Amino acid sequence: MPTFPDPDARPVPLASAGKPGSGLPPAISYARGLLRLQGLIWALLAIGFAVPALLALTDVMSGYRSWAWFAATVGVLPGVTALTGGFAIAKIRLARRLGGGQERTRKAVIGVEIAMTCLGALITAGADPSGGFPAGFFALAAITGGGLSLAAAVGLMRREARRYFADPGLAANAATDGDLDGSTGYSALRPATVVTRLRWGAGAATCQA
Repeated sequence: MPTFPDPDARPVPLASAGKPGSGLPPAISYARGLLRLQGLIWALLAIGFAVPALLALTDVMSGYRSWAWFAATVGVLPGVTALTGGFAIAKIRLARRLGGGQERTRKAVIGVEIAMTCLGALITAGADPSGGFPAGFFALAAITGGGLSLAAAVGLMRREARRYFADPGLAANAATDGDLDGSTGYSALRPATVVTRLRWGAGAATCQA
């Protein structure tokens, strides 16, 4: 008597063998782009703070200025440069790790972006409108950065992003096939199961005949 496969068995779809990071869903590609943009902005800010600090340090090392003048003129610029540079590196690294398909990475990025959104909101709320151009510049930078962070966090909370991190290869192939909401990844299980059950039913009918 021939044996037939278990009709309730769910074969592993070929899509799950996809390489994580290939064919990212639009929501994740969008979030990665925002993270890279934030990293670029932070890097430009770090360079902007570093240039006057380096020029002042050059004057001190050349003997034209004293360290007291350096501390009074430059102040906290070296610390701000290190902070903004660290933000730039962190944003770029998080953007690169998003393609790995690890759920903890998604949660970490969401947490960081929500924190940056709150920081931007606090800086904007604390800005003094009478402070002229510097205050307006920092308020604009804060509200822009906070908006980008919020958009990245919302993108990673979408259904297609959650499905990608639940099964990176499956969702990657679904996005490559043009299914934007990721439903193809789950429906890919159904045809194989249906074929298996049809074969089982045909074999049973043959045996009864």
